[in-house]
Amino acid sequence: MAVSRVEFVAARVALAAFLVCAGIIIGYFSTSTPKQMTLRDVAGDTCKGDQDDNREYINFKKLIKEANGSIADRITDEINKTEIKKTLRKLLSQQPPVAGTQAELERAHYIREKWLKYGIDEVNILPYDVLLSYPGDVKKNPNILQILEEDGTVVHEATLNEPILDRRKDKHDILPPWLAYTPGGEVEGELVYANRGSLEDFKLLTDVLGINVTDRIVIARYGDIYRGNKIKHAQLYGAKGVILFSDPGDVTEEGAGVYPDSEYLPEYGMQRGTTKSGYGDPLTPGYPAIDITQRISIADAENSTRLPRIPAQQIGYADAKKFFESIDPSSQEAPVTWRGKINTTYRLGPKMVNNRVVRLVSRNTRETRTTHNVIGIIRGCIEPDRYVMVGGHHDAWVSGAFDNTQGTALLLELARVFGKLLFCGWRPRRSIILASWGAEEYGLIGANEFVEEFSKNLAERAVAYINTDVSVIGRKFFFTLSSPLLNSVIYRATEFIKSPDAEYNTLREFWSSREKHVLNNSNDEPVIFKLGARSDHAPFYNIIGVPSMNSGRFGNDTSSYPLYHSAYETFRAVKMFIDPTFEYQQAIARLVGEMVRLLAEELVLPMDVRYYAKDITTTFAQIKKRFGTKLDSENITLSKFEEAVESFANATELFNIMAENVDRHDPIAVRMLNDKMMLLERAFIDPLGLPGRPLYRHIVAAPSRSNACNSVGFPGVVDAIADTEDLAVDDKVNGWRLVRKEIAKAIFALKSAGSTLLGHVKLGR
Repeated sequence: MAVSRVEFVAARVALAAFLVCAGIIIGYFSTSTPKQMTLRDVAGDTCKGDQDDNREYINFKKLIKEANGSIADRITDEINKTEIKKTLRKLLSQQPPVAGTQAELERAHYIREKWLKYGIDEVNILPYDVLLSYPGDVKKNPNILQILEEDGTVVHEATLNEPILDRRKDKHDILPPWLAYTPGGEVEGELVYANRGSLEDFKLLTDVLGINVTDRIVIARYGDIYRGNKIKHAQLYGAKGVILFSDPGDVTEEGAGVYPDSEYLPEYGMQRGTTKSGYGDPLTPGYPAIDITQRISIADAENSTRLPRIPAQQIGYADAKKFFESIDPSSQEAPVTWRGKINTTYRLGPKMVNNRVVRLVSRNTRETRTTHNVIGIIRGCIEPDRYVMVGGHHDAWVSGAFDNTQGTALLLELARVFGKLLFCGWRPRRSIILASWGAEEYGLIGANEFVEEFSKNLAERAVAYINTDVSVIGRKFFFTLSSPLLNSVIYRATEFIKSPDAEYNTLREFWSSREKHVLNNSNDEPVIFKLGARSDHAPFYNIIGVPSMNSGRFGNDTSSYPLYHSAYETFRAVKMFIDPTFEYQQAIARLVGEMVRLLAEELVLPMDVRYYAKDITTTFAQIKKRFGTKLDSENITLSKFEEAVESFANATELFNIMAENVDRHDPIAVRMLNDKMMLLERAFIDPLGLPGRPLYRHIVAAPSRSNACNSVGFPGVVDAIADTEDLAVDDKVNGWRLVRKEIAKAIFALKSAGSTLLGHVKLGR
């Protein structure tokens, strides 16, 4: 019988699959293969059971089995830039997956189907009913922002939708720009310019420059601090509305052009984003947004400052020029450092030309809708009750080519590669959990609700969480953020991964060399930044103390990118200007794959606790330098705090000796050692939380209260001192009492952490 072409092709595919699997199995067992390995031995080593009479011995060998480095090569080799490119293009051809919409649900089902097809053991979609926010209908009932003459005549009306600039690729069915969670309403008033909208800016504006903000509308430029803090500060100073804009000094480069001809923001481009404080569903703080949970009211959420109370709207810099030109020339010019690159005079206001006023009409809504997490599980064969988690969000304001469809494509590629290895017989020592989060853009909602629902399980069993969010926004520089506990994992993985730039051999070389030029870092090791609260790692790290890190990012600097959260985050922008070869996205995917492998496969967890001591010692020195003299004048001593820092540093050195000398053939000793490292982060969690912020529980590091994007060391102490310095004289006594309390909490946390590492409790003091 003649063989048909279909049969021939099928046979070739089957043979290719067999050869790939054979290569993986040979590589996996090559370093530990006995002289006469049987099929029974292979089955036992891959955790598929064993029929040998000496099963107890075989099982014991599994418990102490070292990781096989050849799997690292297999993962790296399998991660394919063409697959990443194809997946990104496919995802960006779909409808914008705004949280709570049908498109987001379809995205969740697409990811689930792909993961199951790739062979992930179990994949589920977890829904949560949460409060979300949407803009007015751009055609029927749009938001409005106008400049009015004294008689009500419209002088200028801002363009509150982004023009389609690349008709071949740009989406026509996108939602217009809005600032999520700002309420609907109508306000009129004079205009006041507040620079970046920081507390320092408002203090200078009111206390030094003498500008009254009350009952006026504030205009401020994006940058430096979280947009929600800008609105919160304006509200605190009595403003009735806020206008935000991206200044061309931040989002353009002279002579470079704008999208679609470059990566820079066009004049009517606008940054969308959430404005609420904290993370998670604003109506179910501390508990998951499922059917049994009681909700607080929107009014209560506003009163607790989780939600803003005043309307706000973003505009493009072309419209911002019109608003500045309507401020009366008699008004003060802004300080030099407050001036951007719009071709106009930056004036403070509030007086406007011919007694004009600004009119803001917001038709934003707040609605309870359903968002969806996708959770995939690869069960570990030796320690299935230990979870290495890797996740990123699948929702976006528009298509989100950078934020975070890149991350979704990365997770899909990792699932494809892990599934291929599973098919060939590999299985990790510890369980790997893949997570694609919903409603991150609204304030880390999907990840937070997951943490709240499964906090007891995760707090006991999660080894680490790796977050993938915005992988490549440039090619000049690499940076990352992490708990100090995972610094060693990042350094080790970057030494293994090939550099996407042929000038360097490894990613570590690229990182170190480029950083010396960008940050003037002369240290042997490149800088790893502190974790803030800008992405889905925050609830894991700040609420339950799971060691967390970012997947790393290539950029042109350490800030954001010009097209951030605009309609112009497109495949064209990625392909033409950011990562034409997709080698940089491939490098991040390989880096994540290696970090997951190290944490899921190594017999002894690859953590170095001494990095935590180094970080804490540096942070304490900064606090002492900044506040020491002031604290001395209030008879507040830092001596016991300093002793606790030194004691913890000593504990990390002793623990390192224990780690180096652990009997790697004793599975109980190894498990005890690993648990101490995994649980170290938990020792810094205070169940009562930080002052005024009960859902921020990490004593050593948490987001700044005045800027949620940045992290502060020992935030309880720093915030208490800053608050007390601003109090009236009669209130300072209670303020300094709180400072003493926060110092005591920090000392207690450090002692608890040392006890966690050394593994014993002294019954006498």
